[in-house]
Amino acid sequence: SLNISSTCGSISGTVYNDLNGNCIYDSGEEIPNISLEIFSAGQFMGWTSSDANGVYSFNVPTGTTYDIHVNASNGYFGQLTPSCPLSGIITVSTIPSTGNDFGVICPQGFDLQGTVSGW
Repeated sequence: SLNISSTCGSISGTVYNDLNGNCIYDSGEEIPNISLEIFSAGQFMGWTSSDANGVYSFNVPTGTTYDIHVNASNGYFGQLTPSCPLSGIITVSTIPSTGNDFGVICPQGFDLQGTVSGW
């Protein structure tokens, strides 16, 4: 179902590669082109991806609680692991909301992987 509301606001944050493990976005750690999904009461509402500065944003109706999921297993960086928060999910109930940042890391043993096909 489609919710029509005259009162909307944004949920935003940054996706970053937590290189120093401090769970804080530091300059130079931004990651572009990582997709994120938004859910309300378990129902998929939409998706977006981080821009060149690692920033993402959703424009949503107010008065609802949302779960933002980072899809660390996609984008041109390949498989990444959520580190901050470990769940890769942030719950937001007050709109507008900023600073909903996702730290990710390259897992141990991260390596190049390829496939070959033919016919």
